Amino acid sequence: MIVFVLISGHFAGRSNGVEVWPVTYLMVSVVSGQSGLFLVIIGALYAGELIWRNETCASSRFTIHCLCAIGPNFVSKFLALTLVETVLVSVVLVCGLLSQAMEGYFRFELGQYAKEIYLIYLPQMLMVILLALFLQTFWEINLWLMPSWLDSLS
Repeated sequence: MIVFVLISGHFAGRSNGVEVWPVTYLMVSVVSGQSGLFLVIIGALYAGELIWRNETCASSRFTIHCLCAIGPNFVSKFLALTLVETVLVSVVLVCGLLSQAMEGYFRFELGQYAKEIYLIYLPQMLMVILLALFLQTFWEINLWLMPSWLDSLS
């Protein structure tokens, strides 16, 4: 991801075939756009791993049917994914700064980087993670409850 973002940051200083300074808003849009797919894939795979690892635990059937245990588990998994995505978004921010410096532009607007990355880009990634966690949890509950539904039909 880092190499891909740095390479795409190299081309942020070109607009319609014209060389322009790699200013902050160009760098933020390029590096956040190029890293978005990587962050979504990492978040979705990690969400699936966090939800489905309970299946190997001996008490997984108990925690699925006990609604009081689902809430704290879900929140802790969401917070773990939030930490992972925050670290990865911080890496994207540093890659943007490095790309800007490699192009010879040293007027770093750290406030704009922080606002764009942490207040706009990170919440979008967290919504995707929340959706992934919800879908994985919903799928897990339905798989555990499906045999009881089939028994009631016959």
